[in-house]
Amino acid sequence: MLQIFIINSFSGDETTTIGIREELEKIKDMEYLVFNSEYPGHEGEMARQMCNLFPEEKIRFYACGGTGTFRNILKGVPEEDLGRVEIAEAAYGLTNDFLNIYGEEREKFKDFRNFIAGTVQPLDYLQTSIGPAHNTVSLGLDGLILRGVLHLKKLPFCKGRVPYFISSGLAILSTRTLDLEIEADGEIFSGRYCEVAFGNGNLLGGNFHFGGEADPTDGKMKMILVPGRGFFYKMKMLFAAILNRQEVLENSSSWRMVSEAKIRNKEGVPLSINVDGELEIAEEFTIRVNRGGMRFVEPKDIDRSNITWKKKVDLHKY
Repeated sequence: MLQIFIINSFSGDETTTIGIREELEKIKDMEYLVFNSEYPGHEGEMARQMCNLFPEEKIRFYACGGTGTFRNILKGVPEEDLGRVEIAEAAYGLTNDFLNIYGEEREKFKDFRNFIAGTVQPLDYLQTSIGPAHNTVSLGLDGLILRGVLHLKKLPFCKGRVPYFISSGLAILSTRTLDLEIEADGEIFSGRYCEVAFGNGNLLGGNFHFGGEADPTDGKMKMILVPGRGFFYKMKMLFAAILNRQEVLENSSSWRMVSEAKIRNKEGVPLSINVDGELEIAEEFTIRVNRGGMRFVEPKDIDRSNITWKKKVDLHKY
């Protein structure tokens, strides 16, 4: 198997990623390739190039960074190669939201060495017309926050979580509702919404809980539609998400477990869409669950008794 480490040089935890090359050199009798990204999105380009250069090889990519790093690599791997490619998510980013489904076991994702003798689990991912996601696809308030974050990160004093806090406050004050038509598993939803999210996991943006006990093996994603209402309603929903008050979120919004959906902006203008922390622009898009379509590497010695959904599936060791 070809082992390829892709390090996001611009990860939220730069001090950790700096030492990865030095730690790799200490591992004996392992052949590997290691690359550092040179600009945003470079991880995906490198993954695509490696798949093209080694068309007959089984490949394991180690995504050393955050949620966006993993997503970029997943996006870069041609869909026809996902059967021979494994991806490990080494949690060196500002957020690694998908790993929240592992509870306390997520700590084992913080050292890439835990993956070398790890196991492979076929997990669902979200296939969309604007590229794949392994955790969430969202728009509305969240899309506006992400656009603000990308601008604020260019300022020298905006590091770490500071851009998220500033952008969140501004978004709450200025978000306009979106006039959308959403078809999900044959059911039509039409109206004005301030937030729409689809989740394969249960955490968004490092702070916002919305998925409960997500199961990335059941072929379903959680869809939550938050209607466009006033400032105090937005604040109530925001704090419910931060405090993980699922009953408030579900009683004050429309939500379903669905396998596919189509989203269209009835105003005919492009939408800002947050795909695993990466910004995509489209007037409409489709999304469906690709069941078991991603070969996800889990660290060695995962304790299945701590993870509700894992009690229902078999691990496949390679």
